[in-house]
Formats: sequence, C-alpha cells, structure tokens
Amino acid sequence: MSLQFVKGVAGSGKTSWLLDKIITDSLKETKKHFIVLVPEQYTMETQKQVALRHPNHGSFQIDVVSFERLAYRVFEELCATSYTILDDMGKSILLTKAARAHEKELDVFAKNLKRPGFISELKSILSELYQYGIGVEQLEDSLQIASKKPLLAAKMKDMATIYHSFTEILEEGTIPAEELLVKLCHILNESKLIKDSVIAIDGFTGFTPVQYQVVEKLLTQASKVYLSLTVDPQFSEKTEIPEYELFSLSVHTMVKVNELAVKNNIEVLPSISLENPNEKRFKHHEALSFLEKYALRFSNRRFLHS
Repeated sequence: MSLQFVKGVAGSGKTSWLLDKIITDSLKETKKHFIVLVPEQYTMETQKQVALRHPNHGSFQIDVVSFERLAYRVFEELCATSYTILDDMGKSILLTKAARAHEKELDVFAKNLKRPGFISELKSILSELYQYGIGVEQLEDSLQIASKKPLLAAKMKDMATIYHSFTEILEEGTIPAEELLVKLCHILNESKLIKDSVIAIDGFTGFTPVQYQVVEKLLTQASKVYLSLTVDPQFSEKTEIPEYELFSLSVHTMVKVNELAVKNNIEVLPSISLENPNEKRFKHHEALSFLEKYALRFSNRRFLHS
C-alpha cells in the first residue's frame, strides 16, 4: 500500500500524466482494477479522455467515478441495502414537517417558518451538518460552548430540535444524499472492488470530513493511491502554509492526506512534480501563461504596459 502525490500548478499536465499512467499500467497488469476518482461534474469528460487516450479506445479495467458513484458501485458489489436517496424537494418537505411538528418548542425559528426561503436555509445547514459528520448529539453537546451567546445558543437548540425530528421522520432505508458516504465507510473494508486496486484521485482542491474518511479507507485498502493537487511543487506535504498564500487550500489537503497515510502506516512515495505549464495547456497562450505565473502572487516585480 502506498500514496503518491502529483504536484503542479494549473496547466502543468497533472490530469494528462495521471490518465496516461493509469492506462499504461492497466495494459501491463490486465487483472488489476483501476479507479479514477473525480468530482461528479468531471466524470463524463474524464471517461471521454480515457477512451480517447487508450489504444483500444476503452477499458473495462478502468472505472471513472465520483464519490457518490463509488458508493453505489460498492453497494451493488456487496448486495448492501438499497437506499432511497432523498432529493432536495423531499428534504424540504420533511424539514417543513419536522419544524411544524415542534413549532411551539422553537424559540427563534418559529416566527420564521413561513418566511420565503427559510426552509431552504435550514436545508443548507442540515447538509453542512451531514457533510461534516455532526450528529444530533454533537450539536446538543455544543450548546454548552455557545451558552455565553444566548441568541446563538437558542438557534442551535432550535436546529437540534428540528434535526432530531427530521431523523425520526425519515423512513427506514431512506437517507439524505450527504449520508451516502457515511454508509460507504461502514462497508468499504469488505469490498473486493477496492481491495488491491490502483486509485487515482484528481480534480479536488479539498475534501469534507466525510470524504476524508473515505480517502482514509481507500488508502488502507488499495495497493496504490495517486492524488493530484494544484499546488506549487516547492511546497511540502509535511508543512502547512499561511492561509493567505495562493495554494493554502491544496497544501492543507496534501498535509491532511499525508497525515492519514502516516497514521495508517502507508508508504508515502516521492512526489511527482510537473514544473512547466508552458509546455502543456498554455503553450500557445502567452497571456494566460503570464496570468498563471503572476496573478495573485506576492512579488516585488513590476510590469509596464506597452
């Protein structure tokens, strides 16, 4: 089991390097399974690129999936319970029902329940709670921390009441989309699809806490994990940088994933550093190349318009 970072600034060819590496290795190891994990909006384009680059214009060995698609694949493989995913409209309806059922117990939210857009705001908060793995008990426990700010404490109490009611109303086998990855983490160790596979993670700047849990599981099950990040190759996976730096989010992700690897005794291989974006995306676009190199960087260098 090993982890290898692929570092490079925008346009340096990280995705191209990863896809070519996966395709080349899949041709050599015909019995090994390869997974390319990308954000949902990039799955179709990445599948297209794999087909165009592959000498056979396609391969059953290589799966291009998002976190959600990966969850469905594993559920299908293990014949796990078929969950009904609650969409946004269903979530709004259940939230309205949950809030109105406890309207008399709400100190702050009661007067806002009929206000246009308020249920949508509650839905956003609920999604954040699920994505960051915060349950009803944790939310209730944090009320003590907020006790010095009465208004905040009252809002948190109301949210905990609605959250608890929402979870009670959910029918068995029905879950919000944000809880899908939590269910995946519980059974990922049993998956033969993931066991000893090679996984390339591309297109992410950072992960939510629940996604980090999935990444940690993948590190412990896969034979090798590649993680590409848009970051200056000079930055180390062992050291955080100030938040005002251009690549701070990507560096934080790199440091966090490196810590997960060390924690689980996963070998961290020397990083692949792709240095020159002028040879790739910006080869024929001098203006874009200039912006990539100097925009949002702190420098004493001055440029005069001519």
